[in-house]
Amino acid sequence: MGRDMVYNYLYIYVKEEMMIPQKIKLWESADLTAIKTDKFKTGMISFSFSLPLDAKLSAYNLMLGGVLRRGSVRYPSATALNRRLDELYASSVEIKNLRCGKNELLIFSSEMLDNAFVNDGSDLLDGVLELISELIMNPVLEDNSFPKAAVDKERVNVSDAIKAEINNPRVYASRRCAELMHSADTDFPTVRQMAELVDTCDGEGLYKHYKRVLTESKASVFYVGSEDIDDVAKKIKAHFSPFGSAQNVVVPMSAEGFEKSKEVTEDFPVSQGKLCMGFRIGVCADSDEYFAAALFNEIFGGSPASKLFMNVREKMGLCYYCSSAYDTYMGNITVSAGIDVSDLECAKAEILRQLEDMKAGRISETELTAAKKSIANWYRQMLDYPFELFAFYSTRGLFGRKADPEEYMRRFDAVTPEQIVKVAKRAILDTVYFLKGTIEDTDAEEVEE
Repeated sequence: MGRDMVYNYLYIYVKEEMMIPQKIKLWESADLTAIKTDKFKTGMISFSFSLPLDAKLSAYNLMLGGVLRRGSVRYPSATALNRRLDELYASSVEIKNLRCGKNELLIFSSEMLDNAFVNDGSDLLDGVLELISELIMNPVLEDNSFPKAAVDKERVNVSDAIKAEINNPRVYASRRCAELMHSADTDFPTVRQMAELVDTCDGEGLYKHYKRVLTESKASVFYVGSEDIDDVAKKIKAHFSPFGSAQNVVVPMSAEGFEKSKEVTEDFPVSQGKLCMGFRIGVCADSDEYFAAALFNEIFGGSPASKLFMNVREKMGLCYYCSSAYDTYMGNITVSAGIDVSDLECAKAEILRQLEDMKAGRISETELTAAKKSIANWYRQMLDYPFELFAFYSTRGLFGRKADPEEYMRRFDAVTPEQIVKVAKRAILDTVYFLKGTIEDTDAEEVEE
């Protein structure tokens, strides 16, 4: 099947499955976006609270989500919450943190059987909204403070999660590379800062943070399911009092400028080295060059058909894994590789050579077609999952960007090799971080994922 036929097929699929979101105001301080569709047996609803990123916000959000999930006034324990979820046909509720550029989001989300598929007349959406409102609006408190026992238990959980991140070489290397790339930004959280802030977090301080989240955040609600947006809004207002801030506190996307290259090596008691190379390309998701930048990353190291995978890993055998990731909100691309310590210089040189090949225009029709097909398939799969729809529309909506999969498909399809080369030429090596394994062992502890 030729490139045009493949892409036209996927384009038609996306167009036929298109689910257009509607948006209305709940209050002056919060809005509701809804996609009405009968495609899914499960519906989803999410409540997002966004504030400008800093270390304390990140640490306290981790603590807050866990403490709130432990229970509310009506459901005073995790057991009571889970029992109620079981009564709601095994609905689920999750509390997550999401970072979008220089913004940190606290997200309460739920998936439930869509009311269109409930035979006994139960209103599962209404039941889920009642439960989420308990978590958000009616937590268990003791004298304007979260209970000490709950905070102490959650501190242990969060501290253990941070330690697990530090002890995971691959995750830690990526985190350290990001910290070094943003070392001039005093608000960018480091893993060590997070650990210290969690250690000193108490119930009173966490309650003050909770009040700030409710009153100062950019707040939004997102729904996917068979109900009309006005009906969803009525149900939300029946369970929630107004929340969020009418002021726009969202920090716009911004690509940081290049200052000087940094190269840092740290020892770690593992056998395999972890190499991370951070490049600045200066293109964020709000740029017209975004589509070329995304395809550049896909061809460079974003897929199993990429140059890094096919050449550095497969052909030359220099890495156990080798891939690149594009931070669309900060305008950076990070290459991550697991290597033998003795192969460090060869691996760095070959990664840079693959980049130079792209700058020189050595992009084959096969590579370009594979990259466009990969992205097109991602859009096709996105339409099959309510939470992926939420992620696509809400993150772009956070920055006031129009989100239209059909238009995005057209823009990706129209990207030329010359446009990709132009983006490649903007790539500047900012940071090289090497986590040097100090244990001599012929058996690598990590394989390609």
